[in-house]
Amino acid sequence: HYLKKDGKPLAPGSVADYFGCALNMAYARAMQVTHNKLPDETRQFFQCLIGAKGQSLDWSWLQSLKTKMRRIVVGRLAESGQTMDNSQPPVYRDGMYGVTRGYAMVDTAVAAIKKCVLLATWQSAGRTTECCYLSLDGLRWDPEFQCLFAQLLQYKTMKLKMLPFFPAPDRHGDFYLHFGDMMVLNRWPIYDPASSGGWVYPSFQRLEQPGKAMGAMIRQMNPRDKEFVKAYAKFAPNNLPEGANAGGIRVATLNTLHPVMPDNKAVATSGHDMSGYSNYASYILCNVANAVVGGTVLAGWPPPPYGHRTKGPRPASVQALLAHGVPLSVLEDLIDDLFRFDESIHPSVLQARLDMDPPRLAGALRPAMYVCFATLLMHFQDRVQAGEMTTVQGRVRGVMMDMFPGEDAGAKVKLWGGWVREQFDLDNLHLSARDEVKGIDKVASTVNELGKQMGIVSLTSREGFKVGVELGAKVEVLGAKVEVLGAQMREIMSNQTAILAAINSLSQQGVSSGVPTAVAGPHAASGHAPLVGGLLRGGGGIGGSGGSGGSGGSG
Repeated sequence: HYLKKDGKPLAPGSVADYFGCALNMAYARAMQVTHNKLPDETRQFFQCLIGAKGQSLDWSWLQSLKTKMRRIVVGRLAESGQTMDNSQPPVYRDGMYGVTRGYAMVDTAVAAIKKCVLLATWQSAGRTTECCYLSLDGLRWDPEFQCLFAQLLQYKTMKLKMLPFFPAPDRHGDFYLHFGDMMVLNRWPIYDPASSGGWVYPSFQRLEQPGKAMGAMIRQMNPRDKEFVKAYAKFAPNNLPEGANAGGIRVATLNTLHPVMPDNKAVATSGHDMSGYSNYASYILCNVANAVVGGTVLAGWPPPPYGHRTKGPRPASVQALLAHGVPLSVLEDLIDDLFRFDESIHPSVLQARLDMDPPRLAGALRPAMYVCFATLLMHFQDRVQAGEMTTVQGRVRGVMMDMFPGEDAGAKVKLWGGWVREQFDLDNLHLSARDEVKGIDKVASTVNELGKQMGIVSLTSREGFKVGVELGAKVEVLGAKVEVLGAQMREIMSNQTAILAAINSLSQQGVSSGVPTAVAGPHAASGHAPLVGGLLRGGGGIGGSGGSGGSGGSG
């Protein structure tokens, strides 16, 4: 009768899957008992599974049978009033940001982990457990696109997927802010070179059902759910749908990508296997350059024109601080103090030490640590006013007090954060100003059309002729001004590269030749080596010991 255990009808897709599974099991059993020598009639029957598509009567019979089954199931669902789509309710960006904001208000070490892994899942359009297996060994820093990324083998499709992580215009969606919070409140374990993995979220490795735990993180923040934690009542968002679960993240992200980009662009982010539709999809490389378009959209930035590419957002950078004369050695010490880095932790996040024997180059993930630190500074004042992650804000202020005793630490953090914000806004003008230019063009077109209509109306009345001409002339002048403004904005955007080059050139004055660029990450002439790209193998992620097991992040 195609029923579930609770007596409710199965969904049409489930019925077809179960029946297909039963046929495959029967075929495998038949091959086993006949030692791979099926009788002719039996072999003919199983042509429905192994025959060429559309070229076998048995194949056609199976498709006809599945269609009939679907018709019966759909009719039963309609009769009983059941929904025919059993997919998870989508958790869209506003709902996801409401969850991360809620956990930021909770302000605990566990809450910091929760919001970080949930946002990582959102930005990567991930299935519920994919980001649980991120590891320090598997993470990489891309100097061109200035982002952390990882390649992960999807357990469902066995297809490689790229997981890039980007900054966002909204602090509740900025991966590097949440990653920074997690590192501030959770101490890294001791590094064990003999172990492997280096889990970013090691607590999930101890769970039998990490996907269920991911779902609970959202349900606990949803007032419409029976698992809602009453202690979160003051912080919980009111825009999560009933039944919202972690599975709804992937549904929402795919719905977000579909209207703004072709499938052959979206698949680089979603990780779907489209080879069944076209062999072209098999040649789409799993790399950051292809995934950056979808990642930019999921981070909350305006999408590029349909079908076009983008270089993606630029993260917060310590370059602005160096340009204002802050010594690199001071920044290095502040970062190590804030995140409690020492010689016992995973070397990929450590600063360069040329005074050691042998000398140690900067860890491959050190650029991401600069980004996390700069992002914490940039959002410091807004989060203090909003009461978010107050423990982290206290730690940021504390390390500044230790570094600059006798000075107003809060004022200094605010000043530095302002410098970082100015650079961040300028670096991302190519994304943030795109809609403004479109808006100016639209206003210019509308004003010109209005001017034409006013001219036509004025000619239909002798009495209003003079007034109409004057008004039309004013509208034409206004339209011309708007067009000039639009042209100036487009010129500014087209010259952005030159502007940034000039600013970087000015920033070199008074600073040694070892000053880093925003792309390469800081290194200094005074005892600090340039960053290197290789990763050292090793264990230990935040919140747990290194332990044993394979490197989930590298797939």
